[in-house]
Amino acid sequence: MAFRGSLSLTGVGHCLLSYSHCSTCALVIMITYLHHTDPVVPHYRGTEWTFQRGAAATVDRPILGWQGRFFLHDVAHYHVIHHVSPSWLSPVIYATYLIRQFFPKMPFYHAPEATKYLKAFLGEYYMYDDTPAFKALWRNYNFCQFVEDDGWSSATID
Repeated sequence: MAFRGSLSLTGVGHCLLSYSHCSTCALVIMITYLHHTDPVVPHYRGTEWTFQRGAAATVDRPILGWQGRFFLHDVAHYHVIHHVSPSWLSPVIYATYLIRQFFPKMPFYHAPEATKYLKAFLGEYYMYDDTPAFKALWRNYNFCQFVEDDGWSSATID
């Protein structure tokens, strides 16, 4: 009897573990999708694309409110700063005083301060959206199906 009971408990435990694993994976995928997909995020073609433009083409979102800040260590709230590191900066920019503002080996708890400087540097090209996560997910899913091969280009940064 005890053996059967432990098998049953193992089955329940396995189901709970699988559910929590799948939920966590779905949350990470949703957060990643929302940071990199939005109708206002520019899409560049061919020679218009650079590492700098690609890194700046992401959105900061306050996903999950205070729970997201606490449990995700501000990753969801301050995501743009995560894309900025010296590995993609050109040698000219790297040599300037601006690199001091990028904090390449910055711990997560300095993200709010670093984002303040990054906002000032990117100006109007810094993207932030406080639309609730599931509403933004629905909007992005419906409006960001694909990018046309030709026609309008959103390369306005120069």
